[in-house]
Amino acid sequence: MNNISELMNKKEKLHKDLQPYLCFEKGIGAMSLKHPLVFQLFYSPELNAMCNNIYKHKKECIEEYTEEKNYSQLLWMYERPHRIDAFLEHIAPNLSFRTDEYWDILSSLIVDSENIWQWKSKYENLVINVDAEHARRMMDDEEREFFDNLPDEVTVYRGALEFKDGTSNIDGYSWSIARETAEFFANRFVRDGVTPVVVEGTVAKDKIRSYFSGRGENEIIADYEDVNLLKTA
Repeated sequence: MNNISELMNKKEKLHKDLQPYLCFEKGIGAMSLKHPLVFQLFYSPELNAMCNNIYKHKKECIEEYTEEKNYSQLLWMYERPHRIDAFLEHIAPNLSFRTDEYWDILSSLIVDSENIWQWKSKYENLVINVDAEHARRMMDDEEREFFDNLPDEVTVYRGALEFKDGTSNIDGYSWSIARETAEFFANRFVRDGVTPVVVEGTVAKDKIRSYFSGRGENEIIADYEDVNLLKTA
């Protein structure tokens, strides 16, 4: 990639592939660029050369990684909200779900994701509607050891939001064995018209799809339908 200062001083039109992904963000009161390969908050035309360069570089890398079958590196060329689609397009058709590489890549995708609620049905097909032993291959050795030592019934918590229209996102797949983690997620995006809630329940160990210790969240992956809800606070 070129020197950043040189790109900032270079004047050029935004690449035609990027132009449809410009949008005005009310929350920040500015334009943003949200392409699957290039994400730029507070976009301005002065950033065109830099955005174009990033786009060109990532396209070249994707082509190279595809030829090399380096699917892990390929995934990270995409911006976070679009990695699930990249996984479905480039990785799922080319890697058997019986391989460790498949589950290692899917694990890294899930642990890093901040928008699982946006691709809930895709997540369900990849992780929930599969044999639990396959899904548990997402765990590393330490996580597997921790999982093996869990009791037959596990208490779990989920931080969620209840909206003014009566809907909520309680029925998710990401839970935690730590109440403080659930409280953090419940209160992270509080705004007018939204009520944070912490849901407590129990789930049979044999229904758990995976356990992740990454980011210190002590995350349990389980189908909402398999969780016996105890209380909501």
